[in-house]
Amino acid sequence: MGFLNPTSPPVDPHEFLQRPFLDRMRYLATFWADHGFGSPRVFHLIYILKVAIFYAFGGLLVVTLTSDVSSVFHPGSWWDEPIVYE
Repeated sequence: MGFLNPTSPPVDPHEFLQRPFLDRMRYLATFWADHGFGSPRVFHLIYILKVAIFYAFGGLLVVTLTSDVSSVFHPGSWWDEPIVYE
């Protein structure tokens, strides 16, 4: 599986469509079980970055805006405040 390119099953489309339906489904189910549905790995990186940025930093931003804790950029002033972890 590539970082930027998807992974697709190595089949000839014309020959593949000539096979019976259940054979095609069995082949694709086996391929998907071994390789996933073929999405590029960059999608996983984007998801991890989304979680880190929106949830972690967003949570800290909400805490600093809704309580008496100072700026999010000064962790020495808020890291030991109980409200941050509630």
